[in-house]
This record gives sequence, structure tokens and C-alpha cells, in this order.
Amino acid sequence: MVKNTRLFIFAAMLIITSSFICPPALASLSIELREPKLVLPQITSPISAREARIKKKEQVKAQRIGHLLDEKKYAEVVAIIHNFKQKDRSAALDLLLAQIQLQAEDVEAALENFKSAVEKHPNFARAYHGMAVAYVRLEQHDQALRYFTKAISLGMVDAYIYGYLGYTYTKLENFHAASVAYEQALILQPEEGQWKNALLYAYSQSGQIKTASVLVEQLLKQDPANVQLWLHRTQIKMNEDDKLQALSSIEMAIRLGDNDPKNLNLCAQLHLSSGSINRAVSLLQNSWQITQDKFALNQAIDYLLFNKNYDSANQLIENIASQSQSMSTMELSVLSTSRGRISQHQGDITQAYNYFDQALKFDPINGKALIKLAQIQRQRNSKYSAEMLLLRAAQIDEVRVEALSEHADIAMKDGRYQEALRFMREALQASPNNRSIYDNVLAIEAVVRQQ
Repeated sequence: MVKNTRLFIFAAMLIITSSFICPPALASLSIELREPKLVLPQITSPISAREARIKKKEQVKAQRIGHLLDEKKYAEVVAIIHNFKQKDRSAALDLLLAQIQLQAEDVEAALENFKSAVEKHPNFARAYHGMAVAYVRLEQHDQALRYFTKAISLGMVDAYIYGYLGYTYTKLENFHAASVAYEQALILQPEEGQWKNALLYAYSQSGQIKTASVLVEQLLKQDPANVQLWLHRTQIKMNEDDKLQALSSIEMAIRLGDNDPKNLNLCAQLHLSSGSINRAVSLLQNSWQITQDKFALNQAIDYLLFNKNYDSANQLIENIASQSQSMSTMELSVLSTSRGRISQHQGDITQAYNYFDQALKFDPINGKALIKLAQIQRQRNSKYSAEMLLLRAAQIDEVRVEALSEHADIAMKDGRYQEALRFMREALQASPNNRSIYDNVLAIEAVVRQQ
């Protein structure tokens, strides 16, 4: 019985000391894609006779208006139209006035005249289209959608109205509907590149990955130096979980001139995942020079330290340290923790202790620093100090499971099996789906039963 008990105790301690250090997660991998810019006309083609006609009393002035429009003397056109009272003038003149006002950035006035036109002529498709464009300019995309669809239902069908419709759906984040609209625009104008780029964006954003993949390869054959296409390909390949192709695609985008810090960070993460540490560090340093984004750099430092790439981690630490005068106390605490981990690796435990202690002075709830200090106190046989630090750490969600597991390990080695079991059960409550913790609880329960 004594022999079996010792075996259970040994097994339980082995599990506890080896199962709870999880690799730090890198940021979620996503590319910074730009929504394509569309060139869409504000004024449509001339009014057809079946839509709306000028009144007889307007015909003389209409000839004059025609000449002035040819000469682009819009202010004089507006003055002539204003000679007619709004309630008396035709829907056609209302539309013309609204279009001129829209071009002149007087969007609210244009909207009023588009509304006047459809009140006088309820099936006036171009006036509904104009209203929709005005609402786009006002960023009232729900209203814009309503009037674009009304114009289409009245028979206004061309590539640009479907382009506007796709743009509006994109702004409303209905990317599947946007892709359908852009497909219609492309059918009507098959050689128009902006519809293809907009369609690719909609496919990517709506999760139509296979279709997007086929389209991006076609577009890259036509335009291999297009940075945005390579970024799209990066996102598509990441969605397909093909990180090697994603990496080659984003590297191509960077070589072609993309220096968006988020994309540099993404490329660095892909390199870290593939083991290309030197390239990752170089990219992170380039990103740092642009933004001084400490969060991204600290994530990478954490990852490098966990994977024992201490020299590379130290390079990044020095980048952050150069900005220490402008750091918050929390940022200084993170910096001290990282430096402590480097000193720990170098075997300078006293210096490591000082860094971790300094980290807690900057931020008393720095969970990682609390656990590192506790580990050093264990090495120094100061178990009471270690346990006090672990009790503090267990109150911090980020490190609660690790702190409880470390505390359970101390209790097991002291023969305090009931206490160890309590700590591990608390860890299981904090992380109920963690199989390693569950196995530890079973192992320690077996030890307790042998007592």
C-alpha cells in the first residue's frame, strides 16, 4: 500500500509540474484589407420622354437651359429654374435642379428637390436614383438602399446603379448581397476592373472563399503588381489554412510597397509560426518604427520567451526600452517582467528577482510577475512567501489557473494532499474544459483515497 501511494503521489506531482504552461497566443491572424474605391457618377443620362416632361410654359426657357448646360454655366441654370415656383414647375426641372445641387455639394437642398420630383411624378426612376445617391452622400445607407431598389424596380438598369447597390450593401455589411449586385454590374460591364475588385472584396468578406480564390488568381494574372490583390490572396489563403501560401503572398505585398503596420505584424506572426525568427524580428522592428505599438511587440516577446528565443526577444525588448520615458506604469511593469525573464534565463536570479519586484511596484496586479517571483521564492526555499504571492496571483483571471496549479504543486510536495486537491478543483472551475486539469484532479483524488 505504501509503495502504491508513493507511485500515485509521484504521478500526480509529475502531471502538475508539466501540464499547465500554455504557449502565449499571438494576435488573431487577419489582414488589413482596404475597401475598394469606386468611381460612380452622380448624374445619370438624360430624361426620357416616358419618365417626365417639361411643361409647355417651360419650353422656351428649356432651350436656354440646354445651351447653358452645354457651356457648364450651372449658376445661371439654377437662377432660371428658381424663376418658377417649386409647386408650379415640372418634375423634370426639379430633377435637373437637384442634380446640379448635388454636384455643388448642397446635398440637403438636392434631396428636397428629388423628393419634389417623385411627388409630382411617382414613377420617376431617375429621381429615386438621385435620392439614393444623396442618401449615400449623407451616409444614410438604409435609405439609399430603399431608393436604389425602387429605381431598379421602375426599370432603371445599368452597371452603375448595380455598382451603387453593391457599395450600399457593403456599407451595411451585407457582403453576400453586395457580391450579387457587383456580379450584375460585371455582367453589364464585363471589362470594368472596379467591379471585379469590388466583387473580390465582397466575396472575401462574405466567406465565399473558393469563389474569391478563383477570382484573385485571375486578377493577379492581369495585374501582378497590385498590392491589394496580394493582400486579398493572403487573407484567402489564411482562411484556407494554407499559411505557407499566405506568407508568400503577404511578403509579395510588402516587397511591392505595402508598409501597413498591421500587415507587417501579421507577416511577422506568420514567420514566428514557421520558425523564421530573424525575419519576424526585422518586420516587428520596422512596424515599431512606424507606430510604437507596444501591445504587438509585447505579444511577440512573450512568444519568443516561451519558445526560448531569448536573444531575439531581447532585441525587441530594447526597442521598447528606448521609449521607457513615455510609458505608463503598466507598460513599464510589462517591460520589467520581460527583462526579468531574460535575466532568469541568463542565470542571474538576483537581477531577475529585482526586475519582477520592480514590475509589481509599477503594477501590483501583474500576474506574470507574481508567479515568477513565487517561483524564485520556491527556489530560495521561502515557501511561505511563494504561497502568499500565489494567493495574490490566483485572484487575477489571466493567470488564475497557473497560480492554482503552482500552489497545488507546493502542497503536494509538502504532503498536503487535501489542500492540493482543493487548489486543483478551483483550477478546474476556472477552466472546465481543460483536460490536463481534469486528469490532475483525478490523480490527486486517487492519492487522497490512498491515505
